[in-house]
Amino acid sequence: MDPMLSEAGKFSPVPFTRNYRRNPLTSLTVSLHIFEDVDAILLTHRHFDHWDTKSISILNKETLVFCSPRDQSFVQKAGFKKIIAINDYYEWEGIQMRRIEGPHAPGITGKILGTDLLLIKSL
Repeated sequence: MDPMLSEAGKFSPVPFTRNYRRNPLTSLTVSLHIFEDVDAILLTHRHFDHWDTKSISILNKETLVFCSPRDQSFVQKAGFKKIIAINDYYEWEGIQMRRIEGPHAPGITGKILGTDLLLIKSL
């Protein structure tokens, strides 16, 4: 879910927020090789602090990617071949996923960051 595999602190803080820590906030506790053979990727949205270029380079392009329709062309251009864009609801192997509209933050920050999110409803 939202693979971000870069080293801690590689990217700037999220703009227009009160968090001034660089991203990712923590280091991974497992080897990157564990991500080479995952069953699927759930991309809730495509901000840099949710899916980075290192993830795109490491992840198997044959891996199934669930995303919102807004992010489908980006995922395809990144080389992924199996993409399911969820317009409303999708169930896969007992996992229920729903696309919702919801703000990332209040006020102007929420407007800048957008509202399209893909969430797991239940496991």
